[in-house]
Amino acid sequence: MMFLISFFSAVCPYLALETCRQWRLSNKTVNLMRNGKMPTVSIEQAQNNYSKAVKAGLLKILSKMGISLLSSYCGAHIFEIYGLGKEVVDLAFRGSMSKIGGLNGTSSFWK
Repeated sequence: MMFLISFFSAVCPYLALETCRQWRLSNKTVNLMRNGKMPTVSIEQAQNNYSKAVKAGLLKILSKMGISLLSSYCGAHIFEIYGLGKEVVDLAFRGSMSKIGGLNGTSSFWK
């Protein structure tokens, strides 16, 4: 259960599951399944397969980073930002470190 919480804090679940639905309903996917070039899966199976793959991937990454408790990972800010100024960091990565600074001005950043 704890890993599931980390999964949903690391990935936007609504967007990810909607992407699975759109992939399954696309004409290309339907044609590949119809022609036998891809196993037939339902939308629910595609979403379950996606969730299982992301959970396994995140677990592998966390274990390689030496993180044993999810509570120590969520919000830990165990990274540093290079090349972005304080204004941009505060907007997009609130609470993170950017010792060397960089690009300033949010208007130039989003153009």
